[in-house]
Amino acid sequence: MIKTIKLLLLFVLCFAAMAAYQTFHDALLHRPVVSVIISSYNMEKTLPAAIDSILNQTFPDWELIIIDDGSTDRTQNILESYKNKDSRIKVIKNRENLGLTASLNKGLKIAKGEYIARLDADDTSYPDRLMRQIGFMKKNALDLSGAALDTQDTKYQEGQRVTDDWLDTDTIKIHLVFDNIFAHSTTIFRKDFLTKFNLTYDVNYPYAEDYDLWEKIAMNDGKMGIMGGAPVTTYHYSVHSADWWNIADESFQKIRQRILKKIIPNITDDEIESPICQLLKLILKSNETTHVLNSEKLSEFEFNRCIPLLLFKHPSWQDSFFHLEKNRFRRRSIDDRATITRSENYITVKWDNWPVEYYKCSETECEKSDLPNDTVAKEMK
Repeated sequence: MIKTIKLLLLFVLCFAAMAAYQTFHDALLHRPVVSVIISSYNMEKTLPAAIDSILNQTFPDWELIIIDDGSTDRTQNILESYKNKDSRIKVIKNRENLGLTASLNKGLKIAKGEYIARLDADDTSYPDRLMRQIGFMKKNALDLSGAALDTQDTKYQEGQRVTDDWLDTDTIKIHLVFDNIFAHSTTIFRKDFLTKFNLTYDVNYPYAEDYDLWEKIAMNDGKMGIMGGAPVTTYHYSVHSADWWNIADESFQKIRQRILKKIIPNITDDEIESPICQLLKLILKSNETTHVLNSEKLSEFEFNRCIPLLLFKHPSWQDSFFHLEKNRFRRRSIDDRATITRSENYITVKWDNWPVEYYKCSETECEKSDLPNDTVAKEMK
């Protein structure tokens, strides 16, 4: 009888050990859907809110990787406290301050997620961010996505708003030649895509490492989109020194020059510094040979960017106007919208609530015109 009980107890202990091992093994092998990466340097005041915003996500299958970049404040104590509360939180401690780029690469290296989500230590994500944005990426098979952000900062009072989903990768690629249109703390990208093309953040572009990565994703034919609707992140504008801005601008210009030289191999430094509409004409011509960008989308981009600038020089347009979509624009002073189209050398501005206006434009200016001849007028209807 005693021997039977001992065997039974031994069996129970063995079963419990096997179950514990299986749980441990499953935990090691489990690949979360998304890895959220935060790098923090002396951000004890804002870091807890950033972490809480991930803990409060309605989407549960995540891991949070936080890199303490050699902080000298209470950051380490804060991170230990959170780490003990939730096993999904992973902490990396840099012995010295390595900077954002090197720290983010440490996070990328250990990230297990199918997707990588970024969040700065002084920003917060809305509770439904991961649920909405992961769904958006899966539905559209994206390699990189951004979204709208919100802010209460006076410098960016309106934040970045996106009404509708923007899934035109070719046009996004063109925009990236001139601007970084992805707010870093709203981005999610696919880790397997980075692995396939051996992409990481590049330490040679300090304070513009995100722009560099987006451009490389674009040039490797990554599929990109920006999710419309409500913001996913609350953005807090940080005050930076003049030196910081100078370094960031230098990095940005180096990236932009690299992109332009892919499109126009023989471009000169003076041409790179040309006004945007002159530069776009060079790009349009060279792209006929290099085929880096979609020609049709590039022509549309040139029209939307440059024709309004010509109209803006005319006395009747001496106020602010905004490009909405395709060839639709809004003029602030009269709170009206217009469709702007081009035919030969004429521009027609068809207001929603005002009479149609016609302009005859050269490459440098537009002059208001009477109704064009019947042939041109028919083309513009």
